[in-house]
Amino acid sequence: LATQSVTAGTDRLESERILATLRDPDAFEALRSSARPLVTTTVSLEKLPFAAGGFFSGDGHGNYRFDAAVSVSPGDLTFERSGDKFYGRQDIYVTIRDGGRNIVAQFNDQLGLELSETEFEVKKGYRLSYAFSHLLIPGEYAVNILLRDYVSSRVGEKDLRFSFPAEGRSSPLLLAGRIEHLPSAPGGATGGSAAARPPFVFKNSKIAPRTEAVFGPGENIHIYLEVYRRPGDSGEYRITYALRDTDGKTVGTTEESQVLPEGESTLAVEKVFSPKGLGDGAYALSARVEDARTGKTLLEESAPLALSPASPPPGTFSFEQDYRPSPEIHYTDLGRQSFFRRDFAGARRFLGIALSAAPGYAPAKVLTAKCHVLEGSEEAALDLLRPLAEGGTEDGEVYTILGNIFYGRKNLEQAAALLEKAAGLSIESVEVLNFLGGVYLEMGKKDKARGAFARSLQIKADQPLVKSILDGLGK
Repeated sequence: LATQSVTAGTDRLESERILATLRDPDAFEALRSSARPLVTTTVSLEKLPFAAGGFFSGDGHGNYRFDAAVSVSPGDLTFERSGDKFYGRQDIYVTIRDGGRNIVAQFNDQLGLELSETEFEVKKGYRLSYAFSHLLIPGEYAVNILLRDYVSSRVGEKDLRFSFPAEGRSSPLLLAGRIEHLPSAPGGATGGSAAARPPFVFKNSKIAPRTEAVFGPGENIHIYLEVYRRPGDSGEYRITYALRDTDGKTVGTTEESQVLPEGESTLAVEKVFSPKGLGDGAYALSARVEDARTGKTLLEESAPLALSPASPPPGTFSFEQDYRPSPEIHYTDLGRQSFFRRDFAGARRFLGIALSAAPGYAPAKVLTAKCHVLEGSEEAALDLLRPLAEGGTEDGEVYTILGNIFYGRKNLEQAAALLEKAAGLSIESVEVLNFLGGVYLEMGKKDKARGAFARSLQIKADQPLVKSILDGLGK
């Protein structure tokens, strides 16, 4: 048995490959030599602790703006010195899946730090935070966050799960270290697309979430909550805040009334809660909202927190995902999410908005064509895809869909030609090559079928059925 030590990447491009390898056991298997002797590779990784939390709020159009934050404590940040500079870096990789495990968003980011000697002495006790956003339709979601400290090669992973109701009553309760009031919201947050807002910016308020929910001596607890008007609401709300200990005993309470102006749908609630005089330990902070006219309780949200004797870090290295999609990208993304749910009418509605914003946007056309095919409207799909193919698009999916249509029409020659084009353009072309091999078999072209299946096995060797078919075709 040989043990092999794997060290993190040596340049900026290496990081993404290693992150992908960490998540894909098949990638390690591909590193094994096919020749004897067999070497077993064991990878040992030291854990990187970090805190992560998410928050969601309605966008006013039936969708949800999802914001999440990651926080790394000062003791878990590492730096290396080169000359008179100190360098550190965190690599983050995020995957959002829906309830059907379809990937609806996936991205990575590099959070680089470069400090002079003087800066390092001042900021070496800072925590690091990273915030990101995405717009999602109602449903169940799992968010996987993989974080790697570049200098120490330590890796940490967190999984968050959320459920966004079709018609929510409120957002969750968000705990924050501070709320900054901006003169004008950046990124068009006021009156602009929800997708264009920076993370944790709501109208003219920028929230600094306390992801680990720990507050030190002398710190106030800032909270943020959105209440959504529903039919029957008077628009006058009474909000009762309560802080309870682990035994459920109320150790602090306060109350206020707020009015939501006529014509507005969202009441943004901000409150500062002082834990002065309370002992260290675990607590729960809740907000109960009643209709002030009827006295009916409408909702209650709560969040756990802890009071600590330790002083908080003196500052934060703050990073944000630059997620400001154009309208066509934004609505195509929502269309894709609906497509995964097999809500083709909903998908086409979003995609229609995308194409209204950018009539030539190919990804929206391709996804709309998929909807048409699955709804039995092949001619509508052909009307969208033929011009793209004739224009020489390099999107392999266009030729794959066209190949499927012509295969269904028993035009095998045309289907094969289109699938060959798709296989040459698609990076992950195993499925396309297997389909192409099957078409060639139906055409009686065994040599070409053999070639397609062999190419597929070169990309992914672990395909017993394809290997069996290829063996059956002989030399």
